[in-house]
Amino acid sequence: MTNYHAWDSKVTRGIAVPTVLADIDRQMNFAAKWTSRINETKKPTMRLLDLEMVRKVELYKCSRLELSLDQPLGTLQVDECEEPVAVKYAERDHVGKAYHQNSPGFSMSWGLCGPASSTVVGQAGSFQLLTCLVDTDLRTEPVRRGEGEFPLDARRASPASDQPEPEAAPASEQRRQEAEKHRLAGNDMFRASDFSQAAALYSLALQLAPDMGAVWANRAQCWLKMGDHEKAFADAEKCTEVEPMNPKGWFRKGISLHAMQRYAEAIPALLEAEKLEPSNKQILDAIKMAQLMARKSA
Repeated sequence: MTNYHAWDSKVTRGIAVPTVLADIDRQMNFAAKWTSRINETKKPTMRLLDLEMVRKVELYKCSRLELSLDQPLGTLQVDECEEPVAVKYAERDHVGKAYHQNSPGFSMSWGLCGPASSTVVGQAGSFQLLTCLVDTDLRTEPVRRGEGEFPLDARRASPASDQPEPEAAPASEQRRQEAEKHRLAGNDMFRASDFSQAAALYSLALQLAPDMGAVWANRAQCWLKMGDHEKAFADAEKCTEVEPMNPKGWFRKGISLHAMQRYAEAIPALLEAEKLEPSNKQILDAIKMAQLMARKSA
C-alpha cells in the first residue's frame, strides 16, 4: 500500500472525494485509477513520498500549499487555486504535464535538495492551460480540444501558429529530431511507471542516434526498475563510452554491479560518478554501501 502519511484527513475536504486519504485503496477506487486528489487543503506543506502507484495528482481550491514530489509524475492538475500553490519536483526530468485553470498562484520548480527557482505559470481565467518542459524551460499555452472535448496537447508545447515554417533539416538532423521525440515519449512512459514501454521507446531513439548518452543511461534505469541488472550494466557502460562526463552512466553502472553482488567492481564506477557530482548524497551513500559489502564479502 502506498504511504501517504505526509498529510492528515482533517485538512482535506470535498464532496466528491473521500475524507480519509490515508485509505489509498478506497481513494483510488472512488476516483479514477492511478489518481490521487487533494481538495481545499490549507495545510502549508505536503510531501508525496511514494508515487509508484499514482500517475495523476489533482489539486482543487488549495491555498498556501507547498507540495514536494519525490518521484516522477505523469500528470498534475491544478484548478481554482487562487492563492499561492508551489509544486516542487525532485529533478527536472521528473516534470510531466501540468494542466491548470484559474490558478494564478500556481508555480513550479525542481530540485528538492537544493535551492529551487520557482516559476509562476498559473493565470486567472476560465480557460485551461498546459505547462510542460521544453528543452530546459517551462512553456505554457492554452489547451486545444478535439472531438469529445479531449485535450489535444502535444508531448511538448508547440510553437505559436504564426511562426514561420522552419527550413528542412539535413537527413542526419532529421534522424536526431526523431530520436529526440522517442526520448521524450520514453520519459513520459517512465514518469507513468511504464518502464517496459519506456525502454522500447528509448531503443527506438538509440537506433536513430546511438551517441545519445542520456538515453543509454535512461534505458539502464528502466532495466534496473525491472530487475534486469545485466542489461542495465551493459547500457550504463555504453553511456560511459559515448558520454564519459555523464555522471548517471557511471552511477548506474555502479548500481548495476552492486545489484549483481560485484561490490569491488562497483566502487570505481561510483567514484567516477562522485568526481562528476561531488555533492550528490545518493552517490556518496552508494559508495559507502559498496565499500561495506566489499569488506563483508572479502
